[in-house]
Amino acid sequence: MSPLPFPRQGWTAVLLLLTGIPGETGAQESPDELLKILPAIRTQQDGVVRLPVESAAVLHGSGKMLRLARREEGFLPIEGGRIIAWSGEIARPAWRFEIPQPGPYRAVLTGSAPPGRGGTFILHFRGPRDRRLTRRVDPAGGWDAFTPCVMGDTDLDAGTHVLELRPVSWNCPREIVRLGDVRLVPLAAQRQAEASIQRLLGKPAIAEDPAVKELSEKVRALQEKSRALNAAVRRRDFKDFADFGRFLEFDGQREELAKTQSEQEAAEARLREARQARLKAAAEAGMLKPEEAAAAEAFRKAEASVAEGQARAYPPPAPLPPAGPAPRSLFPTGRLDSLPPQ
Repeated sequence: MSPLPFPRQGWTAVLLLLTGIPGETGAQESPDELLKILPAIRTQQDGVVRLPVESAAVLHGSGKMLRLARREEGFLPIEGGRIIAWSGEIARPAWRFEIPQPGPYRAVLTGSAPPGRGGTFILHFRGPRDRRLTRRVDPAGGWDAFTPCVMGDTDLDAGTHVLELRPVSWNCPREIVRLGDVRLVPLAAQRQAEASIQRLLGKPAIAEDPAVKELSEKVRALQEKSRALNAAVRRRDFKDFADFGRFLEFDGQREELAKTQSEQEAAEARLREARQARLKAAAEAGMLKPEEAAAAEAFRKAEASVAEGQARAYPPPAPLPPAGPAPRSLFPTGRLDSLPPQ
């Protein structure tokens, strides 16, 4: 067999072309450093931090090969304001945003998928303090049925943050889920309103209601189980597995966590409805003082505002600036005779 018509070093040029040039593509930099070139997204007028896919940067690779990919490369294509053809964790969206005031926020992912798709995702907040939320996303209503999925609640400090959305497991490798946006809904008003009616919620007419009492106990048990499972899952990593049995144990814990979180969310929703119903009945029966009735109404409005923020329609965002100059190619024409001299 005749030798190759170009030096062996030519393979290095091809590999660099495929993987990127570290000095120009941002290798060995953290997501925080890579996204500094982007303007920080600010809150909407209603206080919600909306992170649309059009404003997302695309992180590609990991470790020393982490870089900021360009849209022209075809990773995470956007169609109709949605990310489509998301097939794994190598490429994932990230946003840079501002939090004006510290406080609690509810992270909500708007997505769609048919039955049999979906997966488990991690929201990694990088800011003054790191925060992570893990949740299974199974919309199961079809590609066109975009629904909000609550990823969890977290406290965020004031300042600039970077949010990375990364899938860690999925049912089908071809397309995991279609993503519309991620929203951070402020919970400060709702928490304040809830604290102001704790005495009302403790009244026998409400707290001793069989439905409220049963749901309260169920929510507490599920919250404790979720915390324990979440801590166990976060302590594990794929690279730490010494045998297949440990992998199966970890995978089972993640599945159980996803199921528990879904049960907890449903139980919390039913508990809110039961409490609201009892508060309304107590007010109509004249069992509440005027100031108590006003506090109960403020609590209802605060919870309704959170629910509306999870699904409210917003205008399209401004276009994202270019991620930077295109990577320099060592193989510009695709022909072997165009390789530079070695």
